[in-house]
Amino acid sequence: MVSIITIAVIVSLLIAGLRYPGALLAGTFATYQAGALLNFPQLVIIYTAVAGAVIMIRFVAGHNRSHFALIDGATFLLLLLCTASQLWSLDTDKSAPLLLQLVLSIGGMYLIGRFQTGDPLRLMQQMCLFLAISGAVLGFCLLANRATGSWTAQHRLILEGSDAAAVGLSQSWPAMLLACVILLFNGRSLSQLVGLVCLPIIGYVAIIAATRSVFLAFAVGAIVYIVSSLSMRNAPRLLFGVITTVAAGFAAVFVMPAEQFALAFGRFDDLFSSSDGGVADASARERLDLFTTTWSLLRDHPFGGIGYGAFGHFAKQDYPHNLFLEILVSLGATGFAAFIIWLLVLLLSQVTLLLRAQGAAAIILAMTMMTLTQLQVSFAFSMAKPLFLMVALTACFLPRSYAGTVRAPRVPKDKEDAMLQVVER
Repeated sequence: MVSIITIAVIVSLLIAGLRYPGALLAGTFATYQAGALLNFPQLVIIYTAVAGAVIMIRFVAGHNRSHFALIDGATFLLLLLCTASQLWSLDTDKSAPLLLQLVLSIGGMYLIGRFQTGDPLRLMQQMCLFLAISGAVLGFCLLANRATGSWTAQHRLILEGSDAAAVGLSQSWPAMLLACVILLFNGRSLSQLVGLVCLPIIGYVAIIAATRSVFLAFAVGAIVYIVSSLSMRNAPRLLFGVITTVAAGFAAVFVMPAEQFALAFGRFDDLFSSSDGGVADASARERLDLFTTTWSLLRDHPFGGIGYGAFGHFAKQDYPHNLFLEILVSLGATGFAAFIIWLLVLLLSQVTLLLRAQGAAAIILAMTMMTLTQLQVSFAFSMAKPLFLMVALTACFLPRSYAGTVRAPRVPKDKEDAMLQVVER
């Protein structure tokens, strides 16, 4: 039954995407969880290919145009640098798969996000609506298929008969939680109702997942969204969103068994507890070891790094669980400077967009900062599909003075003549 519902979610997103392109964007966040539930990791690639094909057909059929943006060039150069680092990689067997994953992640998200058409705000609102609904449904599926046979399974969200990591299952939770909050701020009754219903469900599952990066990333994303949306005109809507978000959060905690809540949030206490002269939390100790290894490698290879993806040759993990350290050790000081330039171009582009289209840009900026925050404590650059999707959408929606965007809808000749007569009067 769980498999049938999971397949129905993904198929529904693809079908809905034929009319509402935001549904296709939402599906990019749900594919890992769906693939884990189905024990079919190739679902991510298949979904990206199908969704990308649908978007390209819509783009070409509508005779739309898109111009090269500065962030496009910066992204291409950064990817080119990561690829070139294979020439001096210290372990090509380790680095090649991660580089391929990076190429596919950027290429797939660019295919889905770069060639969108229509109104940016409507598209982003559609994405949030479908993201909240699919997150809630998949949340029920994850709970239904949750393993409980071991001590670890009782503490974390682990699936029965699947090798999917608990952290991996949590990667999209911040975006789903943020989507619910954005719906609460929307001002439309139906959207607010969806956000109000889905937020406690997703929040409940996120707490059981016991992944601290989820709450950290969500908090940053929510704050950025609220601040970037501030205006006197939106004050009542913002107040309603804050109140309902807090209320829904309390609801998620209220329905949770006390022992599960204590186990989940006890992981935060472990960060500040000591054991045998060190940090009590196992994952924190592991990250400290990874950071130590990173600095040791950086001292030996300060300028060119060890090559993107080669970190796993020297450590238990394939990446140091920190985006900045990952780029620094992989590409050296030179590559890190290029990465900082890319990041500045991205953020400046989004600020430019924020001045022109506040509603859509606030969502994109919040999702970007949310993902960047999560990448400081978990996941690799090659896994940052939400970030690459926001990069593609930023380039797509930038004003024409900065980069060409999708062409405005055609106005019928009779309506155009009528509008000119009104103006002349």
